[in-house]
Amino acid sequence: MLRWLTWAALAVAIGFAGFALWVRLAPDGADFHVDPLEAPGTGKPNSWRAGPDGSGRQPLDAATPVYGATPEDIAAAFDTFATAQPRVERLVVSEDALHVTYIQRSRLMGFPDYVSIRFLDLGDGETGVAVYSRARYGQSDLGVNRARVENWLAALEPYAR
Repeated sequence: MLRWLTWAALAVAIGFAGFALWVRLAPDGADFHVDPLEAPGTGKPNSWRAGPDGSGRQPLDAATPVYGATPEDIAAAFDTFATAQPRVERLVVSEDALHVTYIQRSRLMGFPDYVSIRFLDLGDGETGVAVYSRARYGQSDLGVNRARVENWLAALEPYAR
């Protein structure tokens, strides 16, 4: 009996280690670089989408303010803030740097969340921001993506009109 339990515990430990490695090493590619206003939702409560009122084809969870600076300036300020956050890196950056997808991994297991953001030129020196944060794995994120979007957008408050 003891031998069976030892083997079972070993099998569970190996399975857990394999899963942890798979989560950390699974490829992150351009598939996760999506338009925040057009990409379909996950269908699960593990994502959060915000953008200018009336924009995009997908429903928004929250509206974002209008910012009184050029898209390039807002994008630069946002990037400085986002890349200073723990376990965040840029996954894909468009040629004009106005559409970026970041990946942030959870502290313990390294589960990836993807944050796609577009900076929209509204004319007259104003910029709109559309952001879509979502978990790759799991059913629920316990509000992590919503909190991330709200926190990251708060960094742009000095530019809000």
